[in-house]
Amino acid sequence: MQVLNFAHKPEVELAYSQILRAIGQNLEHLNLKAFELKCQDGVYLVQGWHRSAALAVGVQRRYEMEDLMRLEAEGGAEKAPPRLEAVRPHELLPDSSQRR
Repeated sequence: MQVLNFAHKPEVELAYSQILRAIGQNLEHLNLKAFELKCQDGVYLVQGWHRSAALAVGVQRRYEMEDLMRLEAEGGAEKAPPRLEAVRPHELLPDSSQRR
Protein backbone atom coordinates (compact mmCIF):
# COMPACT_ATOMS: atom_id res chain seq x y z
CA MET A 1 0.00 0.00 0.00
CA GLN A 2 1.38 3.39 -1.02
CA VAL A 3 0.92 6.38 1.26
CA LEU A 4 0.32 9.71 -0.46
CA ASN A 5 1.74 12.85 1.10
CA PHE A 6 -0.45 15.77 0.02
CA ALA A 7 1.59 18.22 2.09
CA HIS A 8 4.64 17.58 -0.12
CA LYS A 9 4.85 19.97 -3.05
CA PRO A 10 6.36 18.32 -6.11
CA GLU A 11 9.38 20.15 -7.51
CA VAL A 12 8.41 21.80 -10.77
CA GLU A 13 11.34 22.74 -12.93
CA LEU A 14 11.33 25.60 -15.39
CA ALA A 15 13.40 25.48 -18.55
CA TYR A 16 16.34 27.88 -18.71
CA SER A 17 14.54 29.81 -21.43
CA GLN A 18 11.60 30.37 -19.07
CA ILE A 19 13.90 31.37 -16.20
CA LEU A 20 15.85 33.84 -18.33
CA ARG A 21 12.67 35.29 -19.85
CA ALA A 22 11.07 35.79 -16.41
CA ILE A 23 14.19 37.51 -15.03
CA GLY A 24 14.67 39.59 -18.18
CA GLN A 25 11.07 40.77 -18.20
CA ASN A 26 11.31 41.64 -14.51
CA LEU A 27 14.49 43.69 -15.07
CA GLU A 28 13.43 45.32 -18.35
CA HIS A 29 11.72 48.38 -16.85
CA LEU A 30 14.83 49.24 -14.80
CA ASN A 31 16.78 50.45 -17.88
CA LEU A 32 19.99 48.76 -16.79
CA LYS A 33 23.23 49.38 -18.64
CA ALA A 34 24.51 45.92 -17.74
CA PHE A 35 23.80 43.12 -15.30
CA GLU A 36 25.47 40.01 -13.96
CA LEU A 37 23.46 36.85 -13.36
CA LYS A 38 24.67 34.05 -11.10
CA CYS A 39 23.01 30.83 -10.02
CA GLN A 40 23.91 29.42 -6.61
CA ASP A 41 22.05 26.39 -5.27
CA GLY A 42 19.00 27.07 -7.44
CA VAL A 43 18.81 30.74 -6.45
CA TYR A 44 19.45 33.32 -9.18
CA LEU A 45 21.31 36.46 -8.08
CA VAL A 46 21.35 39.61 -10.19
CA GLN A 47 23.58 42.66 -9.84
CA GLY A 48 22.71 45.45 -12.24
CA TRP A 49 24.17 48.79 -13.23
CA HIS A 50 22.01 51.73 -14.30
CA ARG A 51 22.73 53.63 -17.49
CA SER A 52 23.55 56.80 -15.59
CA ALA A 53 25.96 55.24 -13.08
CA ALA A 54 29.50 54.35 -14.11
CA LEU A 55 30.53 51.45 -11.88
CA ALA A 56 28.15 51.61 -8.94
CA VAL A 57 25.85 48.61 -8.50
CA GLY A 58 22.35 50.01 -8.68
CA VAL A 59 20.23 46.87 -8.38
CA GLN A 60 20.58 43.63 -6.49
CA ARG A 61 17.86 41.03 -6.83
CA ARG A 62 17.40 37.47 -5.68
CA TYR A 63 15.07 35.05 -7.46
CA GLU A 64 14.10 31.71 -5.97
CA MET A 65 12.24 29.08 -7.98
CA GLU A 66 8.90 30.11 -6.42
CA ASP A 67 9.52 33.72 -7.54
CA LEU A 68 10.40 32.60 -11.05
CA MET A 69 7.34 30.40 -11.34
CA ARG A 70 5.11 33.31 -10.22
CA LEU A 71 6.81 35.70 -12.66
CA GLU A 72 6.51 33.19 -15.50
CA ALA A 73 2.81 32.66 -14.73
CA GLU A 74 2.17 36.42 -14.59
CA GLY A 75 4.19 37.06 -17.73
CA GLY A 76 2.54 34.21 -19.60
CA ALA A 77 -0.74 36.07 -19.77
CA GLU A 78 0.98 39.22 -21.03
CA LYS A 79 3.14 37.60 -23.70
CA ALA A 80 2.39 38.99 -27.09
CA PRO A 81 2.48 36.71 -30.12
CA PRO A 82 5.66 37.00 -32.19
CA ARG A 83 5.65 40.12 -34.29
CA LEU A 84 5.75 39.43 -38.00
CA GLU A 85 7.22 42.03 -40.30
CA ALA A 86 5.38 42.76 -43.51
CA VAL A 87 7.35 41.96 -46.64
CA ARG A 88 6.42 43.45 -50.01
CA PRO A 89 6.48 41.08 -53.00
CA HIS A 90 9.14 43.11 -54.83
CA GLU A 91 11.47 42.62 -51.83
CA LEU A 92 11.33 38.86 -52.35
CA LEU A 93 12.09 38.92 -56.07
CA PRO A 94 15.48 39.82 -57.53
CA ASP A 95 15.80 43.29 -59.05
CA SER A 96 14.66 42.98 -62.68
CA SER A 97 16.79 45.97 -63.77
CA GLN A 98 19.94 43.95 -63.10
CA ARG A 99 18.85 40.93 -65.20
CA ARG A 100 20.05 40.54 -68.76
